[in-house]
Amino acid sequence: MRVITCAFGAPATETTTVAVRIPADARHLALIRAMTDTVCLVADVPFDAAADIRLAINEAATMLLVGAAPGSVLGCAFTYGADRMSVRVDSVAAFGDEVPEGDPLSWELVRMLTSSLSISRDPFDSEIGGYPTVIEFSWERGPFDDT
Repeated sequence: MRVITCAFGAPATETTTVAVRIPADARHLALIRAMTDTVCLVADVPFDAAADIRLAINEAATMLLVGAAPGSVLGCAFTYGADRMSVRVDSVAAFGDEVPEGDPLSWELVRMLTSSLSISRDPFDSEIGGYPTVIEFSWERGPFDDT
């Protein structure tokens, strides 16, 4: 999906969203990694920043896969424009209504590699048999990144 937005008096900016939903099974994690590399290439993300984004997505997806409800799916969506990429990884957790913590060192690294990071878990949803959980982060092109 391509979206063009324009604030009053500002030039229009174009964003693209690419998303995939796969079974919440660790055997499919390689698909998320490959998609991350491809989207970063198409979005003209510098190589070192693409590695940072791949690491952040790998941590987020792994954490969600470990606690996923049976039969659930893992979603991953990338929205990118000229200067920014936002990533949303979501799934349904089998138990616990607290926000997942993950490995503290890994999450500190993810916080350092991304411009923003948020984790949320909604209350139990009986229709989907678990706790909807979302991890979102963004990367912004810096002044020294190649364009």
